Amino acid sequence: KPKYPQAALRKRLMGKGIFLLNVNAKTGKVTSIKVEKRTGYELLDVAALETLIKWRFKPNTFTRVHVPVLFGMNSYRTAELHQMFP
Repeated sequence: KPKYPQAALRKRLMGKGIFLLNVNAKTGKVTSIKVEKRTGYELLDVAALETLIKWRFKPNTFTRVHVPVLFGMNSYRTAELHQMFP
């Protein structure tokens, strides 16, 4: 999962976003990412992008993957993801 940037923690920045990963079917590597919904802070968006571009998938399984990302002060809350993806 994306690392919470220390600067964002100090400023108590929180946000949630949705990222669309385009995956090379043969290799399973992420080839590009589209930000479908920003987190609200460039610092958090960049942290998510830096991590998501390194993700790898089993070859011949996915070509596109929607990934919700949540940066919050509390623990990861599944309920918020259900609101984002009913």
